[in-house]
Amino acid sequence: QKAGKQIGMEMHLKISGGGSDANIFNSINIPSVIIGTGMKNVHTCQEYISLYDMVKTVNILLQMIMME
Repeated sequence: QKAGKQIGMEMHLKISGGGSDANIFNSINIPSVIIGTGMKNVHTCQEYISLYDMVKTVNILLQMIMME
């Protein structure tokens, strides 16, 4: 939330179903989060992410890294 606020991006936190590699880390007490990237047509042959959404994701990740 703090990283998003610092770059003027509204963050939406939610718990969702499904599996990810974060489950492996969480199972051994390494806190992990998943950052959604705005993908379209997920899990199909037409899956994609827009360049705009990719840039937003990179910006939030950079802000999170610089905060630590």
